[in-house]
Amino acid sequence: MSKGIIALLNGFSTYKYDKIHRKIVNLKQAQETNIDEFLAIQHVLDNHRVPYRFERNFQIQLLD
Repeated sequence: MSKGIIALLNGFSTYKYDKIHRKIVNLKQAQETNIDEFLAIQHVLDNHRVPYRFERNFQIQLLD
């Protein structure tokens, strides 16, 4: 994944990219999750054709 996409993903306040596990980690508990940021991340991934799957606590595992 490009550094530009990683920079976009790390720009969110409640999510961070974990490059070791290739996962976008939610830094909040499920009830405190910022759904707008979650949807914005999904939009970024879809626009850049990055394959992913959703996991517990609104985390996103990148595939490939």
